[in-house]
Amino acid sequence: MADVKDVAYAAAMYTFQRTFGMCIGVAIGGAVFQNQLQVHLAKLQLPAAIAKNAEGFLQILKTLPKQGAEYRAFTQAYAQAFENVFEVLTGVAGLAGLLSLFIKEYTMDKGLGSDHVLKHGKKETVLSEIASSGMEHDIDVAQSEPRV
Repeated sequence: MADVKDVAYAAAMYTFQRTFGMCIGVAIGGAVFQNQLQVHLAKLQLPAAIAKNAEGFLQILKTLPKQGAEYRAFTQAYAQAFENVFEVLTGVAGLAGLLSLFIKEYTMDKGLGSDHVLKHGKKETVLSEIASSGMEHDIDVAQSEPRV
C-alpha cells in the first residue's frame, strides 16, 4: 500500500485508472455492438452497412411504419446486438470479480501525514493532527510561523 505521504498520488492514480477503465469499457461495448449488429443484420438479410452508422440509422428507423416487417427486423437486430454487449460486459465484470478475490486486504485506517491546514478566524486546524487523534487541535496563528 502507499506510504502516508503518497496517499494523494495513490488517490489520483486510482481515479485515473477508473476513468481509463470507463473509456476502455465504452470502446469495447461500442465495438461489440457494431460488429454484432452487422452479424444480426446479415442474418436477417438486411443491409449490414447500417451497422457502421447505427445511431444515424435510428432517424430513418423512426420513419418506418411500426407494424411493418422491416421495422420489426431492424429492432430485432438492434435488440440482439445490445444483448451481446450485455453478455460480453457481464463476462468481463464476472472475471474482474473473480480476480478481485485474489487482491490482498489492506487497511485504510491510517493517520494523515500532511502539512495542509484549515484556516478559520485567527486559528488554523492542522488536518494531520485531526486525522491522527480524532480530535480538533487549534493553533493560534499569531504564535506559529506562516505556512505556505
